[in-house]
Amino acid sequence: MKEMKTAIIQQSNRLSNEKDTLERLERNALIQVVRGLQEKYPIIKDGEGVSLHAYDTANIKDEIITVSEDRLLECLGSRNQNGKHNLRSVKEALQALRKKSCDIPPELRKDDWITVGWINYAKFNADTKEFSVQVSAEIIPFLLNQNAKFTRFDAYYIFDLENKYSQRFYIKCCQFKKQGFFTMTEEEIRERFCVYKTVKGTDIRLNPLYKNASQFRKNVLDKAKKELKEKFDKGMCDCYFDYVATECARGDQHPTKWFFAIGYKGHKADLTQADRQTKKIETVKEQNIFSNNDFAQDSEKIALSEREQTAIKNDLGIQILTQCMRNWFANDVNFQGKVARELTKMSVEKVEEVLEHAQRISRDHSGEDRIRILRHMLNQDVLKIKKK
Repeated sequence: MKEMKTAIIQQSNRLSNEKDTLERLERNALIQVVRGLQEKYPIIKDGEGVSLHAYDTANIKDEIITVSEDRLLECLGSRNQNGKHNLRSVKEALQALRKKSCDIPPELRKDDWITVGWINYAKFNADTKEFSVQVSAEIIPFLLNQNAKFTRFDAYYIFDLENKYSQRFYIKCCQFKKQGFFTMTEEEIRERFCVYKTVKGTDIRLNPLYKNASQFRKNVLDKAKKELKEKFDKGMCDCYFDYVATECARGDQHPTKWFFAIGYKGHKADLTQADRQTKKIETVKEQNIFSNNDFAQDSEKIALSEREQTAIKNDLGIQILTQCMRNWFANDVNFQGKVARELTKMSVEKVEEVLEHAQRISRDHSGEDRIRILRHMLNQDVLKIKKK
């Protein structure tokens, strides 16, 4: 039996969770560019065993990555039957990457606002059969995962997936593999996976794909579930998911939130956790922002090291606060970004303190008073801005 290739990519959790409009081949081509970038600046371990890339943060510059024709053709996955005859498809994918932009999420950016192309340019040398791809200095820190909180996935599993939603769900499963599950609302899936029609000159959110609940499940959730399970059973993927609705609007006719159980070798996707875990991780809402059991762990089901549990807990805490701020300060993206950026620099204990403080404020106050007091608290506890 032919040995399968493998190429492990590390991608920032923050970038993994953000929306993008990439199609299947565009994502695959970008992964090969990132793979070349991560090979040029390989992953190393610091004194505490944290994975970082060997990149000089004081001298970040535009980088030119060389990608061979053969490696780029790997993006086609199982479609790469005729070799060079398919080169046109991957060239078009690189063209699309040059034209499409990435808005750096508030919690990652240092400036008030950054929008940058996924790549600056791509050039093919017919003599050497190589592509030269330039990547902007603005996006490199996020592609190299310098914040040490990352998702690991195998590029070759991604390449073989035919559906772009399968790709996004696969990355999501890899992110929460050790935890064994994750939850998402329909709104989150639509927003992050861009389940919208593109109509020039209009807000894409006004043009949703698959408006009917059954169509949404069939074309987004079920297709991804079916493809990942089939690939997993054939040994062509290392994880899959099963799902069940946990929240519904209008009775059982329109599910609005789902519990996704993750399966992998030696661990079957376990939907029995759904009732218990959805009580622990509440949907983040303005009226009911926190649950007393947000960070409860089921030690029998999740056998993680203390360090891994701490990392998951901290990531979840920052994620919850970031989502809450989108409700609290919807018209102040700059403030959201500053706070979220500082949270990633804080210790686990400090993040816990901020969460507990926010929880008390949320419980004891309401309306405009709650928002005003929360802003004051975040200014003092996170941004270290003292009231004059």
